[in-house]
Amino acid sequence: MGKKIAIDIDDVLARTAGRIVDYGNNNWGHQYSLRDFVDDDSWKNLWGEEEFERKAELHEAGVYKELEKHLNAYEVLSSLKSKGYELVIVTAREDVLVDVTNIWLEEHFEGLFTDIR
Repeated sequence: MGKKIAIDIDDVLARTAGRIVDYGNNNWGHQYSLRDFVDDDSWKNLWGEEEFERKAELHEAGVYKELEKHLNAYEVLSSLKSKGYELVIVTAREDVLVDVTNIWLEEHFEGLFTDIR
């Protein structure tokens, strides 16, 4: 293999923030938009003490299973792999999401990644 390229999942391969905003607006009465989420602390700042309960509900509701991939992501990554690049996933997702993450990656990006960290 050639050089490695490390790729994140959320909001790189998957349309995560938009789906979470939609879920929160529809189920928790929020009125957020993507502009309200500007950095990694945005969820904690907006959800406050409910952060862990919200994350657990998102997982239990299957939100991470239903994420849409970004348009043309598979084609771009396939092209890079065919040019000799080794593709690896680097994610800050919590351990509780390991199984759903692996399943999602296999469904949408089968065979493209050599490692998930």
